[in-house]
Amino acid sequence: MDTEKYTHYLKVMAASPVGTTKRIAKILAGAADFATISETFMKQEYFWLASHIMPSTTLIDIGANIGDTAIYFAQFANIKKVVAYEPMPNLYVTAKRNIDMVPFKAKISLKNAAIGTTDVKRLPRDEGSHVSSYSGRKDSLNGRLVESRSLENEIRGLRNVAIKCDCEGSEYSIFTEKVNLANVYAVQMEYHSGAARLAKVFRKKGFSVTYKDTFRKGIGYLYAIRPSK
Repeated sequence: MDTEKYTHYLKVMAASPVGTTKRIAKILAGAADFATISETFMKQEYFWLASHIMPSTTLIDIGANIGDTAIYFAQFANIKKVVAYEPMPNLYVTAKRNIDMVPFKAKISLKNAAIGTTDVKRLPRDEGSHVSSYSGRKDSLNGRLVESRSLENEIRGLRNVAIKCDCEGSEYSIFTEKVNLANVYAVQMEYHSGAARLAKVFRKKGFSVTYKDTFRKGIGYLYAIRPSK
């Protein structure tokens, strides 16, 4: 176990509103996918991004799943707001239920939508949004249309933006050389088919980038941050 991670998180929990620990424990106990919850709250998979959060940050959560990462980041004092996107209806319902259990839910805006390259209605197998990654799963949309929102449009006008992204392989169609990330200062994402192409995009946009295969070859975390001036 990484002592620094847990000491850091214990301090966050101590400063959180009364009842936070009890409510998160309840979410942990009732989670259908305990591995997901464990990665976020116990293994501290997003510690890197949390430790780089600046004051008054808007955290964009691409692939909110059951709301675990939205809850995790919302606890930090430097987070002004979390805007979380989850396209799968059943996961969205679970995320909403979990978020409603925490005392800082007002900081979280949960949207039943995907993030893509354009504002459109997309089918599960369409390219350009992280809905496409879910086709064929037991919780798939079965041909239903889902809203896909442009990342660039969603972050336009915001300041101090950080992004957490886990969209099951669609990160390559979202983070292209065309997307404007001028108001984004840090990104932590899970990649699924190697990180070299993504790293090249972020470096061209002025980010310092590192990455590491964490799970198996070609799958891991990429960390991008703008160097301090």
